[in-house]
Amino acid sequence: MSSSETHPPETTPPGAQDSPMRNHSESASFATWLPIVVAALALAYIVSCIPLARETAPAAGGEAFHLNAAGALPILVDGRFKPVDSVSRFALVAMSGRQLYTHKPPAGDTTGAKARTLHPAEWLFDVMARQETANDFKLFRINNPDILGLFGWTQQTGVKHFSFNDLKPFLKTIDNENAKVAEFRKKETDRGKQSSEIQLSPLERDIEMLYKVVFLYQQLKNGIVPEDSPGFKRELDAYVQVLPMGLAAAAAKKEGKPYDEAAFNALMQFIARFDSMAQTSKLGIAWPVAEGATIPADHWRTIGTSLTEDTPLLSAIHPAAQGWADVLDAWKRQDSAAFNAGVATLSATVEKKFPDVMAKARWEQRFNQLAPFYLCMILYTAAFLLAAFSWLGWSEPLRRSAVWLLGITFAVHTLGLVARMYLQGRPPVTNLYSSAIFIGWFTIIIGLFIEMTSRDGIGAAASAMIGFFTLSVAHFLSLDGDTMIMLQAVLDTNFWLATHVVTVTIGYSATFLAGLLAVFYIIRGVFTRTLNEPARKRMAGMIYGTICFATLFSFVGTVLGGIWADQSWGRFWGWDPKENGALMIVLWNAMILHARWGGMVRERGLAVLAVGGNIITAFSWFGTNMLGIGLHSYGFMDSALFWLLAFDASQLAIMFIGLFPFEAWRSYEDELRRAAPSTVAAAPPPAQGRPA
Repeated sequence: MSSSETHPPETTPPGAQDSPMRNHSESASFATWLPIVVAALALAYIVSCIPLARETAPAAGGEAFHLNAAGALPILVDGRFKPVDSVSRFALVAMSGRQLYTHKPPAGDTTGAKARTLHPAEWLFDVMARQETANDFKLFRINNPDILGLFGWTQQTGVKHFSFNDLKPFLKTIDNENAKVAEFRKKETDRGKQSSEIQLSPLERDIEMLYKVVFLYQQLKNGIVPEDSPGFKRELDAYVQVLPMGLAAAAAKKEGKPYDEAAFNALMQFIARFDSMAQTSKLGIAWPVAEGATIPADHWRTIGTSLTEDTPLLSAIHPAAQGWADVLDAWKRQDSAAFNAGVATLSATVEKKFPDVMAKARWEQRFNQLAPFYLCMILYTAAFLLAAFSWLGWSEPLRRSAVWLLGITFAVHTLGLVARMYLQGRPPVTNLYSSAIFIGWFTIIIGLFIEMTSRDGIGAAASAMIGFFTLSVAHFLSLDGDTMIMLQAVLDTNFWLATHVVTVTIGYSATFLAGLLAVFYIIRGVFTRTLNEPARKRMAGMIYGTICFATLFSFVGTVLGGIWADQSWGRFWGWDPKENGALMIVLWNAMILHARWGGMVRERGLAVLAVGGNIITAFSWFGTNMLGIGLHSYGFMDSALFWLLAFDASQLAIMFIGLFPFEAWRSYEDELRRAAPSTVAAAPPPAQGRPA
C-alpha cells in the first residue's frame, strides 16, 4: 500500500454536493414534525411494554392470585438472591429455551380451552405444589432424533417438546446414558485433558444436557415441599408436636438412660426425611435465626437444613419455612385468599429483616418483565433503517428522526445497564454477557458524537447496527442461564472491574465501530456513486479518529490488566490467550496509525486495515474463551465457533472487496472518465489494482 501509487484525480465537479445523503429540499414543517412523531411513537411503544403493577391469574370463584407479589419473593440460589420470577425464567430457559411457558390444550381437546402463557411464578408454583398438573407440561426440548431412538420413539428431526410424564418411564435410561458420558469424561480427565478439550458426540452432549434439566426439574419439585407430601402444613405441625418428646428421648438415649423409643423413632423419621430434602434442594429460603449463629445473615439455608438445624433449637418452625408452607399449601388448594395473605405475610417479614434484598428482588422482577435489552434491539433496528433511508431521500428529516430514536433507545439501554449494576452491586462488565451489553452501549456514545459532527447518518447507522448485533450476542449468551452469577474469586474486586475491564471493553467498542465505519466506506465506495472526495476524507477522518481513541483505551486497559495480574498472580505478563488478544488489538491499531502517518496507506488502505481490526477484536473477545485455557477462561463456549468463523469470513470478504481496483469502484467511475483524456495525453496509465 504505497503513497507513491497513481490515484484517480480527486476533483469534484462544479456544483457537486458533499454527499447526496444531505438533501435540504424538504419542507421545514416536515423536517420539524417527523422526528417528533417518531420519538412519540417510540415512547408510546416503550410505555406499552412496561408491565402492569399487578399481573394476576384468575381464581375460580374468588379473588385473583397476586402473582406479581409472589414473583418478587427472594430465594438464595447459587450464591445470589433471585426473585421467584428469575428462578422460574432461568429454569424455563434451560428446559425449553424460552423464558415463559405457554400451555396448550392436548390434541383432540373438545373443551374449547385455549393456549395460555403462564406467569413465571404460576409455572414455578405448579411445579412445586401441583405436580399432577406440571408433570404434563411440554417443557423438555429434544432436538436429537437419536435420543428419541433410545426411548423407542419415532426418530423425527426438528425440535420436539416433551413432558416429565413422557420422560418418566425412561429416567433410568437417561441416568445410565449420562453415567457413560461421566465415565468417559473421567477417563479423559485422568489422561490430562481439560474439560474444554474433551470431545463429545452430539448424542453424548444432548444426553448430558437432558439429564441436567430433568434433574433441575426434580430439584424444583422437591425444593421446598416434598413431592409425596399429602399436606406439608400438617406434616410440619406433626413435626412440632413430636419434637419435645423426641428430643428428650434422643438426649436420654445419648446418656444411656431409658428413653421413649416410639418418640425417638418418630423424630428420626422426620429428621431423615428433611435431611434428604437438604441434600437435594438448592433453594435457600431460611435466614439464620438462632442466637449466636456463626453463619452470615445473608447465608440463607434450604428448608430441609432449617428443619433439621433451626427447628430443634427454636422448638418451632422457622418463620420462612412456615410462610412458604402456607403459600404453597394454598396454591395446591387454589385458595387465592389464603395464598395472597401468605405472600403478603412472607413479603413483609423478609422486607422487615432484609429491606435491601426485598428491594432488589422487586427491581429484578420488573427488569425481567420489561426486558430492556430486547426492547433496545427492536428500536436500534428502527433507528438504523431510518438512517439508511435518509441516504435515499428526505435526508434531513429521516436523519434527525434516526438520531432522536437512537437517543431514546440509548436512554433505555442505559437504564438496563444501570439496573444490572444496582442488582449486582458491581461495575458494568463482569462476564461475557455484560461485556456485550457494555460494548453496544459505549458504541452508541461514540456514534452519537460522530453524528453530531458529521450530520450525515453514518454515525447513527453504524452505532445502531453495532448496538443491535451486540445485544443479539447478549441475548444468545443469556440462554445459558443466569447472567448475574457470582464472580470467581480473582474477579471479586470492584476497583479492577471498574478500571481494567471497563477500559479494555471501551477499546473493544471503539475498534468495532472503526471497523464498521470502514465497512460502510468500502460498500459505499464499491457499490454506490456517493463516495466522492469530500465524503472519502470525512469518513476516513471518522475511522482514523475512532482508531486513535481505541488505541488509547486498549493500551491503557492492557497495562492496567498487567498491574492487576501482578497483584493477583505475581506476574505482570504471562502470555495468557486473553492477554495476547488484548496485545494484538493494541499492535494492530498502532500498525494502522503508523501506516497512515508514514504514508503507506491512504483512505482506502486505512479502511481495509480497520475492517481487519474487527477480526482481531472478535478473537480477543470470544476466540480466546473458546480455547478453554488460561487464567482468563471464564466464559468458555463451544457453540459459537461457527458464528465466529462466519463473522471472520465476512470481514475477510469485505477486505477483499476493498482491494478491488479503482475501476471496480462505482464512486470512481466519473472521476476516471473525466481524467482519462488528460491522463492519456500527459502520462502513462496508472497502475491497476494496487490498494490505496
